Amino acid sequence: MDNIVRTIIKRIKLGHERSTITRSIISALPEWFEDEKSNDMYIREVAERDTWAAYCGDTAVGIISLQSSSENASEIHFMAIMPDYHRTGIGRQLVRLAEEYAQQQGHQWLLVKTLDSGLPSPFYDKTRRFYLATGFIPLEVIPDFWGGGVPCLNMIKTV
Repeated sequence: MDNIVRTIIKRIKLGHERSTITRSIISALPEWFEDEKSNDMYIREVAERDTWAAYCGDTAVGIISLQSSSENASEIHFMAIMPDYHRTGIGRQLVRLAEEYAQQQGHQWLLVKTLDSGLPSPFYDKTRRFYLATGFIPLEVIPDFWGGGVPCLNMIKTV
């Protein structure tokens, strides 16, 4: 970790505010979020999920959206951090929040889906390393989860 940044994490209750923050952060991460159709889907779906944002001052620099995916598991539906705030501890704070959320829901596991290495990307290599470093392990690869031959790596951790 390069620098620890002090942030305040706030639960975002209004759907339009969730969408606005998501749109802002997605637009700062074009290497991760290249597909406009998928981006629009995330922006719409985050509006309907339990969502928190990490703030430095008045600026949202990170976001996490969570959902219950079964009676035993919570899932990180969407998570992104502004590029200038990568490797500052914000992602780890948000994963800890997700773990607490899962425990409060009475769940045993926390899941996250990301791009599998079968479709090479130096940016998603960083994402997978981050999730591995926070205790997730690979569970399964779904070869065409997002369509167009885009492979999904489903990862899991016990909470």
